[in-house]
Amino acid sequence: MFAFESDPLPLPVGTVLADPGTSIVTHYFQRGFNFSGDPARTDLQLTTLIDDGAVGFLNGVKVTRINMPGGAADGTTRAAAEVSNATVSDPVTLPTANLVQGANVLSVSVHREPVLAAMERA
Repeated sequence: MFAFESDPLPLPVGTVLADPGTSIVTHYFQRGFNFSGDPARTDLQLTTLIDDGAVGFLNGVKVTRINMPGGAADGTTRAAAEVSNATVSDPVTLPTANLVQGANVLSVSVHREPVLAAMERA
């Protein structure tokens, strides 16, 4: 898990990040993995610990949105609501239409709280 949180978290932090301050809205993470099974016979599940919102992609195709407003999301899009204490989610089943045998990439853009919430803390 990547984190810059100083409060206790429900999972151990593997990589401590520098506090991004208030100017950075979105962080991007990618992880490659190899898959040798049959995509048509596979259930792909994702468990998250997200503060505040996220958009997940499998091989470049959007597969999930968590606490994000409707419409297109880019590096300036803020989460739909503030998450004050992130918790581990129940598993989310992801579509496997873009899962392939061999090399795959799971990408996640993590988005900060809405502007109003950030301004209230300033």
